[in-house]
Amino acid sequence: MRPNDEALQASFAKRKELFQQIGFKRAKVLDVDATLLDGNYTMAKVHWQMTFEKEPGHPLDFKFFITYFLFDAGSGPKAAFWISHEEEPKVMREAGLVAGGD
Repeated sequence: MRPNDEALQASFAKRKELFQQIGFKRAKVLDVDATLLDGNYTMAKVHWQMTFEKEPGHPLDFKFFITYFLFDAGSGPKAAFWISHEEEPKVMREAGLVAGGD
């Protein structure tokens, strides 16, 4: 395992725990716009919808874009890196899902 693989896996586990605490229900891909960059790299702009229900009976839907840069050496695509186009912590604070200030 590469050095940053463990840190990335730990951050995913922490994110999963946070999402469970704030009522995560589902994520749905609304659209994918993929552009082949070369024989190994693809840029995919993904339009997501996530639903949270912190208070029972009051679901909150969020739509957002993430651009993924995918690498495939022949064994299936892997995310090389991604860019989130919204400030997720700010959106979550403004919706009342998490506490905190700037």
